[in-house]
Order: sequence, then structure tokens, then C-alpha cells
Amino acid sequence: GGIGDVMAGLDFFDMDLGRVAAAQRATVWKQWSAETFTRTQVSGCPEGGVDGYIRGVRLGSGRLLRVRSAGRLLTCQEVPDVTPFVTVVLQISGYSRFEQEPRSCDLRAGDISVIDSKVPFRQHVALGSEVMLLQIERPEVCARHPVLLLSTGSTCPADEPTTLMVRSAIESALPAAMRLSPGQRERLCHTLFDLATLLFAEQATLPREHFRQRATLTEIDNRLGDSTLDAAALAACVGLSRRRLDEIFVQQFGRPVAAYIRERLEVAKPATVRLELAALKRMFRLGLRAGKIPRVPMLVDSGAFFSVLTDS
Repeated sequence: GGIGDVMAGLDFFDMDLGRVAAAQRATVWKQWSAETFTRTQVSGCPEGGVDGYIRGVRLGSGRLLRVRSAGRLLTCQEVPDVTPFVTVVLQISGYSRFEQEPRSCDLRAGDISVIDSKVPFRQHVALGSEVMLLQIERPEVCARHPVLLLSTGSTCPADEPTTLMVRSAIESALPAAMRLSPGQRERLCHTLFDLATLLFAEQATLPREHFRQRATLTEIDNRLGDSTLDAAALAACVGLSRRRLDEIFVQQFGRPVAAYIRERLEVAKPATVRLELAALKRMFRLGLRAGKIPRVPMLVDSGAFFSVLTDS
């Protein structure tokens, strides 16, 4: 579920608009572009005889792509049952912009950023821009490179020594990977992601379990109230056993994961009720002003509720 139809089952990718009839290029580019990230929709592709290509190689559960863009606006939304990627984006030439709450970043030649496609984002790519995308399925990052999940949507400037080193490694890896065995390509993928963690030196000095704990807390906040949220699912999401995750939470919070979730729910419920009641109150007042709701309650027993809604 992580790779689109055109790339599915292939170890090597060579998709060039130069081999496509000019009248079909915009349609084909939209299809190809949607596969450079998982769970995406593409718009803003130019019409006519534009040029562009996607070349790359599969690296185990990941891949390395070089993309010359015919221009696009790419929007990533959450899609159930599709495994998201984490992507290290290297801007080779031109310009692109990522917008992913709460951050946005502008990339110019040599800049690097990290994008987590589990979180909705928009990517604007200028016509003729060229980028490289180092990608791996998100569960692999949770398990082996969790620092990257706390560093998404920020720009690593081209003139930083670490950025220069990572750029050199990614650019040279693509032609070399074409000659490697599948097992060597898989190891290369994790080596490149290990290098990418050096872009975030301060975070990289912290133990991996620090980032897994942070990722777990973020997941709890995002899914609070979701009936499928449980300790086993959280452990799998961050690449830990249920037992080890419980140990971390007992050490940090004095209670296992399941108990922590129950407490968060108890704290969240009153706040949620207050927000919902305030919204209902505003809607009721608007209805009164518009004459859509009678000023006298239809049911005598609802007087107390009516007074709450109309009380200023």
C-alpha cells in the first residue's frame, strides 16, 4: 500500500515525459507525481509539451528518487490503510515550498528538509525544479530513526557542513545503488537515514527512547477518543514492544500506557463538553436572531437547558 501503481513491483524507475505524447503529458505527470509521496492528490500541472522525469531505485522498504518537475501543487491527506513515508527532501535546483502545520519551509538549491506524510501537507514545486527524495516507510523510522519525526518541516541550509555531507552522500548513492544487490540496497537506505539524523545534531544526542516516548504522546493527543487507540497499537506505531513501552511510561509518569490514556480521557472530557456547549450556544443565538428558533421553549422540561443556551 506504500507505493503507487506505476512503481509497484519495480526495483528501478525510469519515467520520462520525453517518451510521452505531448497531448498526454499533463495527465501522465499528474499520475506520476502522485506516486512520489503516498496518500496524495496533484493539481496545477502545466499543459502542453513540458518535460520532466522520475528516476530511482528501490532500497528495501524504501526508495531513492530523482525528480525533475514539470511543476505541480501536491496535497497530502490522510488515507486509511495506506502506509505513509518519511522523506528526506534534497533540493538539487530550482525552488519548492512545503506547508505542514505548524511549520513551513522554502527550499532552494542544496537545502534539505524532512517530511512526514502521515501529517497532511502541501508542496508547491516550481517548473523545472529538480529534487531528490530519500524515502522509507514510517514504521521503520519510528523503530530506527525516530529523531527525524521531531524535525519535520524545517530547512537545513545548503551552506551548513552537515547539509553538504548529506547532500553528497544522497547524490552519489543513486548511481551506486543501481549496481548493488537487494540486501546491500536495503542497508544503504538505513545508512543514508542514519546520516540524515546528523542534520539535527542536538536532538541526535538524546536516546532513541526519548523520541519514541515523544512520538507516543503525540499519537495519543492526535487520536484521543478514537476507539481503536490502545497500548498495543501505540507500541507497534513507535516500534517498541508493549512491555517496553509500559516500562518507559511507568518510569516517566508512574503508570503504564493504558492508565495514562484513561487519565488523559478523563481530563479531556470536561474540556470537550465545554467547547461543544459553547459552540451550541453560539449556534442557538444565531438561530434566535435569524428568527429560525422560537424564543419560548417547546418543552417545559427543557427550561434549564434553554436558559444555559440563552444566558449571556
